[in-house]
Amino acid sequence: MLKKIISSRTFGVLSIILTAFSLFNLYIRINESGISAVFLDAIMFYRAIADFLFGWIMKYLPNWVPDWAGDLWVLSFILALIQLKASYRSNKILIKKKILDKFLVKVFIGLRSLFEFLLFWITFLSIPLALFSPFLFVFALKHQNTNWWKEILGNKSKNDMILALAQKIKSGNRDKGIEVLFYIIGVMTKTYSAIVLATIFFAINAYGVDLT
Repeated sequence: MLKKIISSRTFGVLSIILTAFSLFNLYIRINESGISAVFLDAIMFYRAIADFLFGWIMKYLPNWVPDWAGDLWVLSFILALIQLKASYRSNKILIKKKILDKFLVKVFIGLRSLFEFLLFWITFLSIPLALFSPFLFVFALKHQNTNWWKEILGNKSKNDMILALAQKIKSGNRDKGIEVLFYIIGVMTKTYSAIVLATIFFAINAYGVDLT
């Protein structure tokens, strides 16, 4: 009923205003208190959320496990979920739809993704992968087949480039490093988008619209 009275565009404008004021207040707070104090506030804020969601698991951990290890465990879990979604998206792009629709292929991809998720989560590999993904992206770019990309970049318009890229990927005629490149791009975009959203969420809840 409320959505009929107030349009979605109005909600969008209000959310932009709320985000802008909150980020401005976050900037002011950083200047006043220092980034370390604000960073500590953010840690305590998300630690409270993590304790609410995962507190029942943390009770079973030994007493000698420090609090920061629990924070890393939760962070690794969240990043591994993000990377799992990135891996699934890259598989949808790289694998032909006819093959992807087969039941055994779906089962294999699901089991492989589950193994990757558990490995990256338990071993904390998800954290360095998120931190160093820009460097991995540059490294992957340097190890691409230049002739493969010249055929795509040789098109005159942007739409022709996108179409040629999609056709070459779906045909299976692709550079060996393209899978790594697409995976890293997925991890980068989803990880840093999540960081931006987490910062906005923290700013809105911690500082909100304060005009004083």
